[in-house]
Amino acid sequence: MEQGENNSRCWSPDGTYLLYQHRALTFTRNVYSETVAFGPREVHRIDASTMQSTSLAANVQFDYHLECNWRGDWVGVRQMPFSPQTCPVWGICGAACLYGREEGCPEGNRLALNMRTGALRSWGDAALPPLPPTPTPWPTPAPTPIPWPNLRAPVYTDPAGRYGLYVGLEGRSLWCMQPGQPPVEWVEGGEVFFYVP
Repeated sequence: MEQGENNSRCWSPDGTYLLYQHRALTFTRNVYSETVAFGPREVHRIDASTMQSTSLAANVQFDYHLECNWRGDWVGVRQMPFSPQTCPVWGICGAACLYGREEGCPEGNRLALNMRTGALRSWGDAALPPLPPTPTPWPTPAPTPIPWPNLRAPVYTDPAGRYGLYVGLEGRSLWCMQPGQPPVEWVEGGEVFFYVP
C-alpha cells in the first residue's frame, strides 16, 4: 500500500505558493512483520489560488531538502544522493541519512530551485537576482515648524505636498498628516523606521 509523507512547508515571499517536501511511503505486510520503504524526497508546490499541486524537483537518484531561504523566485534546496531504505514499521530503523540530518550524512549540493518553473541551478549562480538592498534610515531633516503639538519635524514630505510623515514626540510612533486634516497614527510603539523609495 503506497502513502506519502509531507513536511518542511514554506510559503513563497509573495504568498502565491506553498512549497513542501514529499516522499512516497510503501507499506508491505506479511504474516510476521510490516515494513515501510522510503522513496526519494521531492519538492512539491501548491498554488494558493487554485489549490493545484505540482512536482517541482523529483529524481529517483536524489533527495531534495527545502532550506526555505529565498532570492526572488528562487528557493534554496539541498540535493543529496538517494539510496532506497526499508525499515520495520514497529521497531528501530537502522538506515542512515533517512532524514538527511543524521550525523555523518553528506552535505549534498546546495542548489536554487525556481518556484515557478522548477528549474535547478547552483546557489552561487550569477544569474540569480541579487539580494534585496538593505534599507538605510532616512536622514534627519532640518528643523521645521511643528504642525501638531505632539509631533516632531517631518521625516518625509511628499514632493507634491500631499502628505508628510512625522515621528511622535516620544520617538516611537509614526504619523501621516495631510493638509487640512488631523494626523493619522500609522505605527504605534516602533523602534526604528526605514524609508525605502
